[in-house]
Amino acid sequence: MQVKAGAGLALALVLAQCAPQKPPDPARPPMTKVETILHATEQQLASGQAKITYLGPQTKPIPTVVLHAQDRDVSMEDFTEVQPTPEPYPNDPLPTTVVFAVTPAELHRMLLAVEPVVTATDAGGDAFLAFTVVRRERSRVTGAEWAVGPDAAPAFYRALIGALDPANAGGRAALTRQATHVGAS
Repeated sequence: MQVKAGAGLALALVLAQCAPQKPPDPARPPMTKVETILHATEQQLASGQAKITYLGPQTKPIPTVVLHAQDRDVSMEDFTEVQPTPEPYPNDPLPTTVVFAVTPAELHRMLLAVEPVVTATDAGGDAFLAFTVVRRERSRVTGAEWAVGPDAAPAFYRALIGALDPANAGGRAALTRQATHVGAS
């Protein structure tokens, strides 16, 4: 369910987007992409979740979309474990974040479907979308984050939506709505 943000929240977001981005924390080890998360088994993905955050300029908030395995609670803190900086992105903590559940099989199909898009050498382009995937194993979070540039964004959304179960209308609607908002539909 999407909640409309008030004018004050929109202004705060615009100001946050205009603020200079913090450089990566030198005390934090550099992020390494764990491509194996893209090939995690359905069983491993029972503790998985993924997040798509719009990083581009905006005049109003573009909600982050979070999808999670049905039996897993969403933990936004887990995403910061694999992001380049330990702080959430400006859109992530907003009350407009859209969350939907997927089966581990759906999540597995989605990751395999987007692999050619997110691992392409030119997929990042200018930072446009951050696609973050994590899973929890015992008390350890593993995962990776990929930049998806504006040129790759339409293929990215098509792959994600195409891998969803036909009955997952909520997931299709959430991804389609975000793709439309970011101009990638």
